[in-house]
Amino acid sequence: MLPNGLPRLALVVALTASTGIHAAEWSLEPEISARLRYDDNYRLSPRNELSVWEYALLPKLGFARSTETSRLAGIAGLNLRRFDEDGLDTNDRFFRLASSHSTERSRWGLNADYTRDASLDSELVGEQLFLDRVPRERWSLSPSWAHSLSETTGLNASYQYVDVSYPDVTQSAQYTGFRYHNASLGLGYSLSPVTRLVAQLGLSRSERKDDVLSTDNRQLTLGVEHRFSERLSGSAFAGSGRTESDFKQGFLT
Repeated sequence: MLPNGLPRLALVVALTASTGIHAAEWSLEPEISARLRYDDNYRLSPRNELSVWEYALLPKLGFARSTETSRLAGIAGLNLRRFDEDGLDTNDRFFRLASSHSTERSRWGLNADYTRDASLDSELVGEQLFLDRVPRERWSLSPSWAHSLSETTGLNASYQYVDVSYPDVTQSAQYTGFRYHNASLGLGYSLSPVTRLVAQLGLSRSERKDDVLSTDNRQLTLGVEHRFSERLSGSAFAGSGRTESDFKQGFLT
């Protein structure tokens, strides 16, 4: 039973396929749950408080495939929310995917994410606080790679792309979509089984979709990691960074 007393149903299906010496395991996890909630200040506003009853249906489907050298896992779901006030109903949805593949000396990874929700719920844990319900779409893609050059030296690289938009808003300084790029390249060297030197180069860029503001950041970090015991470890880092912003005045309203 859910904490609010509403039922939850989950079904797990596992399959194993084998061809020669390669074996793959598949699993499917369909799930459906329901939620009933009362909110005495839905918009979190100090004035004009709005109290609502909400009931929601949340179907989900998780899946996974794994072998000795690779893994693929994902989940897709809906959050069908209904309220006793007009204009508040939403059909939120999400999809998440994580994958990896390993060889003797390398490991590749790829993560992807899509979410459509409302900013009132999602932006409270972000960098801004929005007090209106505005549909938001967020895409992200994150490939990565790690390679062992030798027994003591390793190389890693990663990239992240994030795209956020507010499809139902034509023009607003408060609800403006943005794009974010982040790339990093790292090198690690083991001085001993318990001590490791690391160097990291990072580049990032964020830009508003209305071309009002863009920010570029570059940084170089050097550090050392040391394991004193099985339960105690420490690290120290130092670095330098540079940030440049390009702001076009006269566009914000």
